[in-house]
Amino acid sequence: MRKYIGNYFRALSIAGIAVLTAGMISACGGSSQTAGPAAGEAATSAAAEASAPAAETKAAETEANASETKAAAAESAAASDGTSKDADKVSTLGPILVVDYYDSLLTDDGASYGVFQIPEVRLTDEAKAGNIGNAEAALLQYNQYIDQVSQKSVAQLKEYHDDASAGNSAYMSDDIVATIMRADTSVISIYSYEYFFAGGVHPSNIICCRNYDTKTGKLIELDDIVKDKDKLYALIDTKLKEKYPDEYGNLFKNPAEYLKETKAGEDYLWQYSVGYEGLGIFINEEELGPHAMGSMFVNIAYSEAPELFNSDYTEVPEAYVMPLSSRYGSLDADIDADGDGVIENVCVADQRSDTEEGYCSFMIAVGDAVITVDDGSIYEGTPYLVRANDQYYVYIIETSDNDYKLLVCVDLKAMKILDGRLNGSIGAAAYYYNENYTSGYTAWNTFTDPGHFILDSRVDVLSTLTGRKTYKVGSDGAPEPDDAYFGLQTATLLMTKQEVEVEVVDESGKVLSAEKLPKDTYLAFIRSDNKEIVDFQIVDESDVEAERSEYFSFIRLKKDAGDWYQYDPSKPIYRVHRTSDSWPHTVGGVNEEDVFDGIAYAG
Repeated sequence: MRKYIGNYFRALSIAGIAVLTAGMISACGGSSQTAGPAAGEAATSAAAEASAPAAETKAAETEANASETKAAAAESAAASDGTSKDADKVSTLGPILVVDYYDSLLTDDGASYGVFQIPEVRLTDEAKAGNIGNAEAALLQYNQYIDQVSQKSVAQLKEYHDDASAGNSAYMSDDIVATIMRADTSVISIYSYEYFFAGGVHPSNIICCRNYDTKTGKLIELDDIVKDKDKLYALIDTKLKEKYPDEYGNLFKNPAEYLKETKAGEDYLWQYSVGYEGLGIFINEEELGPHAMGSMFVNIAYSEAPELFNSDYTEVPEAYVMPLSSRYGSLDADIDADGDGVIENVCVADQRSDTEEGYCSFMIAVGDAVITVDDGSIYEGTPYLVRANDQYYVYIIETSDNDYKLLVCVDLKAMKILDGRLNGSIGAAAYYYNENYTSGYTAWNTFTDPGHFILDSRVDVLSTLTGRKTYKVGSDGAPEPDDAYFGLQTATLLMTKQEVEVEVVDESGKVLSAEKLPKDTYLAFIRSDNKEIVDFQIVDESDVEAERSEYFSFIRLKKDAGDWYQYDPSKPIYRVHRTSDSWPHTVGGVNEEDVFDGIAYAG
């Protein structure tokens, strides 16, 4: 029997913790792979995606793309036998998924009365070219389902708004967030959280899970994975009583009876996620108890009752990433974290300080063992369970002052925090908003593969920018970069104020020659080591717009030249060295502010 640590964790499971899966939209976008010289074509593709229609055309766009996507899925299935490249082994699909969020205002005669957000999960261009069964057809089904949910919810909001007798003056919203629970050659499982508010005492917080067979593209019904539903219901009942002992006696009805009378996934009653190592059961708020109790969640590990499950979906990949938080609150996992053959419950909870700043630390519980991560001025964090190297780790992406991001890693077998903190977080692949910011779209990379994931980091060399690198989980459990440089994708430019000595380098960073760039040369950022090196390419003055005052200079690409500078492999790369061990920083012994116009650092 697994243990849940104290009332604190039980209360946490009921109320949820304040951890969000979405980060701050960066001032510069990026492609779905590392930015920089090697990513020119991908960056161009991402830029094209970023100019896609905004949310008000989302429904029409989905309908227009449906036939094309179905055709592509059919072609993929025809070209293969509908299985993964290694049909005998379940493995993660790689970094193939991007979640697009379409935002739009709800308006009446030009006046806004609410807002809605809808997700769309899609494959990267690289993934579409690979042999991944019918994943694309599965995602099409999911997106169409979420479209229908959103259309129904938005119509309901409009009805409430139009009904003057209802007296609703609240600003309404329908906000749906998608979290990838599993993505491998066997199953794609997507957890969706909907925040629906139409006035009244409180919003509705609704959980929905959709599970698809990666090989066939079909929705996985409960009968497809569970052999004996009555035994499942009894097991869920037992686990609810174990996890929520103080609340169990106040439930409206017996959980086993409730589960038997209702259909999983129907009308948001109760939901199941076909996870990597177990079946996650979600019971929405107000189904079994009062609203204040929130939703209820338990895991059933496949290894606990192997006779209960269809083995087609229960093989555990050698490596995977599972979120330990959702938009609504915490998730936990039941795994053999230390390899002793005993299943332990793994949970990550934040502890808020009583100080005015509201900083938090994180408690990681593995069975009876607890370790605390306390990095000081941290406001929130997003935890993930990572399996790699035949071991388990927890990665927490922390948010500090000025939205600075830190990645801390914990070895769950040794219950030890790994040395060092990485400046990095899961970032946006692309973004777009119309001129009035009444609608827009942001594409977020996902963290699903320990062997290849993308992190955005703050780069503070000759300006504060967002840098991007690809990583893998190293042999010690910590992220290991695939590249020495951070790719920089931004519309921000610099201009030389004087002649500058530079190095000409190739794509690998090898120095080819030394040159001098003349005064009034416009330069676009390409990449940086985030220490002292920045690589640039020259931009023609006709593609530049600048705003200058007594106090600052803002220099960028013209809007019609692109959302950010696209690396051109046919043009030279110029390297600038800046000192990093003193302030003010210098270039060639001269204050950097006297060498370049347009430098801007964040506080």
